[in-house]
Amino acid sequence: MTEKDYIEEAKLKAFESIIPPKYRSAEISDFSTGIQKKMNQLVEGGNAIVFGINGVGKTRMAWAVAKGIKRRGKEVRYVKAQTLLFDIKRQDDPYRYCEKEFGRCDCLIVDEIDKIFDSKADFIYLNYLIDYRSEWERQNIVLGNGDRQTFLASLGQSIFSRLRGDGGQEITLTGKDRRMG
Repeated sequence: MTEKDYIEEAKLKAFESIIPPKYRSAEISDFSTGIQKKMNQLVEGGNAIVFGINGVGKTRMAWAVAKGIKRRGKEVRYVKAQTLLFDIKRQDDPYRYCEKEFGRCDCLIVDEIDKIFDSKADFIYLNYLIDYRSEWERQNIVLGNGDRQTFLASLGQSIFSRLRGDGGQEITLTGKDRRMG
């Protein structure tokens, strides 16, 4: 093993240590063949909007994809939407913060997007961030509860279009809420 291999292995282990224990074992192979194909496409790049009801595996899917992207040596940031927007709104220069903290990583995964939009500022900052990342051709994966219409209504046409444009995927996970047994 070369020094570069050791460094990459250390980076991967550091990344895996930030994954919540519940999702550390998540792998693409945990999902159905059709979803695996879409997940593998995300590992290769491209935006996605992932939706479905509570407990169908959206977050597990996101962590499995994140691990696949990280294994390719790319930088991945995973954040809950509420945390993202709370942190942005606390900054003296929110736009610069968006650019510096989230603007140029290879892939940004924003989970629980349906749990935001307490104010006009939430929409404005998220729109700015997605627009900025789109201009730099960076991958965005957004997850939330609901369906296409719910996402379109809450995200707005501009954000939705940026995420779906240029071959971005819409992925719907179906099934029962696994948390409910």
